[in-house]
Amino acid sequence: MTIRTTSTGRAVATAAAIALGAAGAALCQDTSGVKGKFRGPHITTLATERYVPQTYYTAIPATPPSTPQPLVTAAPVPAPGGGPGGPVSADPLKAPDDPPVTDQSTARWSNYWETHKWEIVPRPAAAGPALPEEPWKNPVLQSLLQGLFDPDPVVAGAAALGLGRTRDPRYEPLLRQAASGRWGRGSQAGGHGGDDVLRGTAILALGLSGSPEGARRLADLVREIEKPAEEPPGGPAPGKPAEPSGEAQEAAELRAALATVGLGLVGLPSDTELLREKAGQQTASPALRVGALLGLSQSVDPRGAEEIHAIGFAPLWHPTFRGIATALLGRAPTEGPSGASRKTEDGRDVPLTWTDILVEWSRAFRGTRSVTVGAALALTRRARPADVGRLADLVAESPDWASRGLLCIALARAAAGSPESARALRILQKEARSGSPIPIRGFALFSMGLLKDPAAVPDLVKVLKAPEEDGEARGAAAVALGLLGARESVPALFEALAWTQGDPGRGLLGAWCAEGLGLVGGADASGVLRRVFEQNREAWRGRAGDAPSRADPHLRRGAGTALAFLGDPTVTGFVQDLRAEDEFLGGGAASALAWARPAAALAELRRAASTGKAGHERGRALAVLGHWRRPSERPDILDIVSDLFPFDAARPYDGFVSLLLDLL
Repeated sequence: MTIRTTSTGRAVATAAAIALGAAGAALCQDTSGVKGKFRGPHITTLATERYVPQTYYTAIPATPPSTPQPLVTAAPVPAPGGGPGGPVSADPLKAPDDPPVTDQSTARWSNYWETHKWEIVPRPAAAGPALPEEPWKNPVLQSLLQGLFDPDPVVAGAAALGLGRTRDPRYEPLLRQAASGRWGRGSQAGGHGGDDVLRGTAILALGLSGSPEGARRLADLVREIEKPAEEPPGGPAPGKPAEPSGEAQEAAELRAALATVGLGLVGLPSDTELLREKAGQQTASPALRVGALLGLSQSVDPRGAEEIHAIGFAPLWHPTFRGIATALLGRAPTEGPSGASRKTEDGRDVPLTWTDILVEWSRAFRGTRSVTVGAALALTRRARPADVGRLADLVAESPDWASRGLLCIALARAAAGSPESARALRILQKEARSGSPIPIRGFALFSMGLLKDPAAVPDLVKVLKAPEEDGEARGAAAVALGLLGARESVPALFEALAWTQGDPGRGLLGAWCAEGLGLVGGADASGVLRRVFEQNREAWRGRAGDAPSRADPHLRRGAGTALAFLGDPTVTGFVQDLRAEDEFLGGGAASALAWARPAAALAELRRAASTGKAGHERGRALAVLGHWRRPSERPDILDIVSDLFPFDAARPYDGFVSLLLDLL
């Protein structure tokens, strides 16, 4: 197998990461310690070759090792010998007899927080002003329509996504034209022609639009992957040589993968079979197969989850794909497979639930980290108070940090507000003891905030106030205190925040303390956060270049995010940070503004979208404006991929997942 970096993959990944705000930066956060650095989006690998079964693994034994059987499948396939707990399929990422994986960059509480904070924290009630529906009266629609004709395809793509989110059928023909590669051909309308950047983002925008006509176009794109690659309509652009057939095929595969995600966003039951076919196609590219799984996870057809369950555990599936399929079961619209049941200890038949299956897989696939992590992720969404006992057992049994930490989160979310919270707190306190590995301590401390039990406050304050403690543990305690709304912790949060200022190595801890203060709230917190935000206003310049800045981007981003939590209008100042070169600060500012939607920022965002000097500034401004809409019952793109962050790693079989995460 060969993994290649393509210009198409790099360009589309970069464009979509900018267009969608901080998606790439949030998913690529390295927080291995208090001096953690932030990296830009992973745009280094794109798996583009078509696979055949005999090369799918590094080696396939003459007698295949056993794979634990799922509790129920659409078409049961007997396992060739062995049973649960025995050897698993050959896995080049981790051999069955390797020691457990215990130190991965994704095995951190902070990565979960970065990808889920906007979901966990309630949005301020006044977020986003009401705007008229007519384009000629709506300033946001005016900016998006103007941006669609921007000569920079990154900017045009951001505008396309915003128009897709309106779910207004009037814009569907424009999006369909852009997705077809005919945008601006032979005219001055942007001049993109068959540009892959705009095509890729327009394909996702068609999915967001929810248009049945758009779905037909997306289905055509998926089917076109089986045909020989052709030149863009009208031939190559003037002065541009014809694209090599290999590059054209890679671009077509990427478009098809995005189209499968788009079909899931539209959510027509009639597309379930096409998505199932592509997800299970052994010779399809990994990107296409995972795109189909992501699409199935959003299907309004309740059979979608059952298809994921059956496909993900069919023979010859690589463990990483199985892990992704397992994680996606967390969002299944049904409680369990239809018509399936299990026996209780007293012999009664009760309906089989997805939680039953996930708990079983957590044990049966213990030798395959991707599946145990996927199951733990899914349980963070599915577990209920009645499951606390089983989750407690899994926490104690789990051999690797990522699974164990995510199970702590599942335990806390299941027990929150229930009579089981005291039991859950005792387990988390045990996991958070000083002798535990730092990643596990961070997960356990953070989970105490999700548990919503005020009895956790003294332990959390003690950790926060200890300067000898690891920065990651102190940061987890700060955010947890914020999630608990612990007013008595405000002096400790002030003190810790003050301790971090003036030392770049402490900026990340300072950001977490600021976010904790923003979650606790209060006039005293607002004043301090505004001051920190203003003191670091030049952080967008970076620490290099013609006008280097000594401001700390971590503190600027943390204080701005906290002001967004508070609904403070000062967060409008984040608009200037959209011009930052790095995705960490610029993308983080876009995410906070898109979530808070402060009315006072509207005029400045429109100005940045039309007159910003750099494409990334205009693109981020349009990405924020694209979220200026009424809440939709249908999911957004980031909702789909937020649970896949542990599979974002620079390893051969995961590289395409990294790319898809950056894209989405």
